[in-house]
Amino acid sequence: MLIVRTAMGEAEMGARSHDAPYEEVHLAAVAAVDLLRRLAAEPGEGSPPLPAEGDVVRFLVRTHPGRYPRAVGCPEWLTEAWRSCDLPAEVRAPHPTPPADGGTALERLRSDVAAGTAAGDRASAHVVRLAAAYEAGALTAADIVEEYPARWTMPIRVRFNHKRARHAFERELRALLTSSLGTDPTAWLKLLTAVDAACRPDCRDPGALSSWAALVKQSQDTVAASADLLLPQRKPVGGKVEDQLFRAQWWWPAGEVLRRCDTDVLDAVMTELTPNLGTLLAQYVVALRIGTPRAVLEHFLRSRNRDALLVIARGIDLTPGTALRLLAYGDPEIHLAVLGHHFYVSAEERRRVVTDPAVQLAPHADRIPWNALPDCLHAVEPELIEAAFASTHRAKFKMQEQLTGCLNLLRHGGPSRLSGLLATGHVGPAVTRICEKALTADDPEAALRARAAKELTTPKLAARLRRLGPRAGADAADRLMELFPEPDWPYLEAEHAREPFRYWPQMLNRPGTPPDVAARNIEAIRRDYRRHRSYPESWLTDDGVLRAGLDHSADQDGAAEQLEDLLTAGLLTPDDLLRRLGQGPCVLRVLGDARRRPDAPPQIGETVEQLAALVRAHLPVGDEEAWQRLYRRLTGSDPHHPERGTIEELLAA
Repeated sequence: MLIVRTAMGEAEMGARSHDAPYEEVHLAAVAAVDLLRRLAAEPGEGSPPLPAEGDVVRFLVRTHPGRYPRAVGCPEWLTEAWRSCDLPAEVRAPHPTPPADGGTALERLRSDVAAGTAAGDRASAHVVRLAAAYEAGALTAADIVEEYPARWTMPIRVRFNHKRARHAFERELRALLTSSLGTDPTAWLKLLTAVDAACRPDCRDPGALSSWAALVKQSQDTVAASADLLLPQRKPVGGKVEDQLFRAQWWWPAGEVLRRCDTDVLDAVMTELTPNLGTLLAQYVVALRIGTPRAVLEHFLRSRNRDALLVIARGIDLTPGTALRLLAYGDPEIHLAVLGHHFYVSAEERRRVVTDPAVQLAPHADRIPWNALPDCLHAVEPELIEAAFASTHRAKFKMQEQLTGCLNLLRHGGPSRLSGLLATGHVGPAVTRICEKALTADDPEAALRARAAKELTTPKLAARLRRLGPRAGADAADRLMELFPEPDWPYLEAEHAREPFRYWPQMLNRPGTPPDVAARNIEAIRRDYRRHRSYPESWLTDDGVLRAGLDHSADQDGAAEQLEDLLTAGLLTPDDLLRRLGQGPCVLRVLGDARRRPDAPPQIGETVEQLAALVRAHLPVGDEEAWQRLYRRLTGSDPHHPERGTIEELLAA
């Protein structure tokens, strides 16, 4: 994980407890050393000193080969250091790992393509080699788009599942389609025809293994087929659509093109196709389970394709961003679908649904899903609040929930509506007495609001959070945090220090958490298992410093990609990478790999230039002692652990 350095570390971490790399900062040591040695040697002043201490070399040679620099493989300097240290026989030589070879990867791919479609069972091995070559800078994404058979990318989630290479492939493919075809619907219809003909499962023609680039060229001489022929070979009927796709029970080459179109292209092309194709496209993107492309979603919204939007709203993988965008359509059925059970939609999005004044859900109060009934206490429609109290869920409503529901009913339905609810007996006796007293006041709403505030205090929030058991889930913590507005965070932090809250990460990982609170609790936020609920802007302090959010241990490629995205978006600068981000060796590994790739953000090159200046200032090639100190730091031998700090601290310590 990349974090801004905190006071934690020197005093708490202690000395290195492993004789082989275990922590991410130590697993990144070989890659970090390799980059620093190369930058020091670039001015032509010779090679820096090799690691000379046996313990340091022993530690480095035990690095897993998967953490070597991708463009280098096993560095020569590491093998030389092992030879020169005369280590005991049990300390084996570094594993000889050659760097990824783009030329060899392409040759093997072409050989299998020439063998015909029977070679498709080796597609996964090709993906591994091509992805490794791309990461090492030995191939570009354009090379892969030019050579890799289009049918082997269908569906891409199953057939091309190396995250960073897949994303680069997608960007390059979309750029190729846009630059070659523009917004001409005829050109896109020709491509749909060419791809559909070449990539059908039963196709055995010589062009069956054509690449996307080749298909774009072939489509120029293709006669557009009838729209009736561009349908899935087998429609998704019965069972889960996702399962049918994974089992290859339906196949849709044209759908692979359509899901990559820009919104303007879809607006023009879809009118030329069969009327129900939008619904099929929605089913297809839901089945792929890689998220609904924004262009596809915007096309459905623009074209007012209600059936397609309902398919997306009912998808189990609906994301928070897509859910909120769907609400713009203003349809009760879509609102009800968003309220349903999804993996990633939580109380926050459901509350947006029931507080949307543009859509009336009151006529459908009996269709509110059970999981959304607690959120209806915050609704703007009295009928939804009454439905929540009338449900069996009311047995779980404590005083705070009941007071919140009654206050909202009074606010949106008036005194008579609240009196009617109290008469049903669905409200607890204590809250009923409070409400009846408030109704006798000159300003019932103000009186009830003041009384509710006495129950919505931070100590009572802490007590409620303490009672959440292992089966309560993050949703229960979410609802409590929303129920108690503007909690006293220092009080909660003190309570957590006294006795940890079970859902502390979920309590913190919220858009409303104050920046200073988030800064003090970086590690807890990182432990929130709901990775999709990270709020990128909330990871930045007022002056733009990254606080948290990148975890190298779970997915080093994913973390590196996020870091590059933050650089591209201007949320991080080269100076941040060198002087503000902690775990410097991990950042060095990212820089060392990324600088080889032609499609890396230009900020990577700027950072490496500034890094080279730091290396010249702190690590002169001839300064033996400076380099040995560096090697000791990177392998955890320094009791102050500067390797957990910034790159500048690592070099200057």
